[in-house]
Amino acid sequence: MSDSQQSITVLEELFRKLETATSETREGISSELSSFLNGNIIEHDVPEVFFDEFQKAIQSKQKALNTLGAVAYIANETNLSPSVEPYIVATVPSVCSKAGSKDNDVQLAATKALKAIASAVNPVAVKALLPHLIHSLETSNKWKEKVAVLEVISVLVDAAKEQIALRMPELIPVLSESMWDTKKEVKEAATTTITKATETVDNKDIERFIPKLIECIANPNEVPETVHLLGATTFVAEVTPATLSIMVPLLSRGLAERETSIKRKAAVIIDNMCKLVEDPQVVAPFLGKLLPGLKNNFATIADPEAREVTLKALKTLRRVGNVGEDDVLPEISHAGDVSTTLGVIKELLEPEKVAPRFTIVVEYIAAIAANLIDERIIDQQTWFTHVTPYMTIFLHEKTAKEILDDFRKRAVDNIPVGPNFQDEEDEGEDLCNCEFSLAYGAKI
Repeated sequence: MSDSQQSITVLEELFRKLETATSETREGISSELSSFLNGNIIEHDVPEVFFDEFQKAIQSKQKALNTLGAVAYIANETNLSPSVEPYIVATVPSVCSKAGSKDNDVQLAATKALKAIASAVNPVAVKALLPHLIHSLETSNKWKEKVAVLEVISVLVDAAKEQIALRMPELIPVLSESMWDTKKEVKEAATTTITKATETVDNKDIERFIPKLIECIANPNEVPETVHLLGATTFVAEVTPATLSIMVPLLSRGLAERETSIKRKAAVIIDNMCKLVEDPQVVAPFLGKLLPGLKNNFATIADPEAREVTLKALKTLRRVGNVGEDDVLPEISHAGDVSTTLGVIKELLEPEKVAPRFTIVVEYIAAIAANLIDERIIDQQTWFTHVTPYMTIFLHEKTAKEILDDFRKRAVDNIPVGPNFQDEEDEGEDLCNCEFSLAYGAKI
């Protein structure tokens, strides 16, 4: 019997034991299965059949409890192998559904498993995991599942703070919606999670206002007072996607208030914050929420000074956001979309005839690459560090690195005004290679 066949046989035996495990033996068998799966699988030999059976067992009413317990062990953050990680993350939709189970033991086991996964995954793989959690919040009608997923997102903030900061524009609307849920427990969990998520907002200018900004989401009546408070603030820190994700809901509501003074203050804040945006792609996702309000106010406000302030904000937003003639909004870059990076890596892997059983891994690699692009991480060594362990699941290291470097260059080329890869030595020695930006104080 080959080493590969022997590994599969051992896995099958352990899985059968897990299926029939009692409450007394469950943990021991789960630990044994985790140790074997994370440590002894032969290179290039992912046990596809095992993971298929594992997924089915999670969904099974009879086998779910034992299997969910095993998921938590396999996803142990000190233990999780790159060859196993993509397949464990692929179980998340099934585990989420069990987090809403009426069986309390199953529900708790599913929640524990999800938290273990969130703690264990490579932070740069957040674009593989977070969409599953967001989808659960958006589609589930089980309040316990929603509460569990909200708790898991809080865990993910701690595990991948820098990466979650870039996901805030898509996360905040979903969390805000959950704050309006009909179930009290979901509302409370959503408030806790959105508060946790705002820890990713690295902006000293608005830090002290974050509780008020969150309160405005739950209670729009607080908008005028909060706009007044922020209108008296001097803005000097760089404005990031995370900052805008929590500010734009307030500003868009402020622009729609009846009082001209609030509309004016909102315009002042927009003008001053936009001056601190260094990349047009940062503001691009929010143009559709701010530009119409400013245009409408400029057309309808009677007060000349307030109209002038609004026009100033409008001009700044158009300039910073690269808004075209007739206010045609610029296309948001798709360089960091998983679909974009997946298309590139699939094309590069075509000559290698990668087996279908590695599709999950290839998609996982695409998600990691998409995050690296979003973070504007372009250096070769960092890509090798983060991606090679997954590429070598189905390729030898030399081939993996050759393809990976081509992947990196092509992915980076998709970034708007992306850097070039000419040899720096051609230009002589760099004594200083920096980018500078100016911060503007608020002018009220």
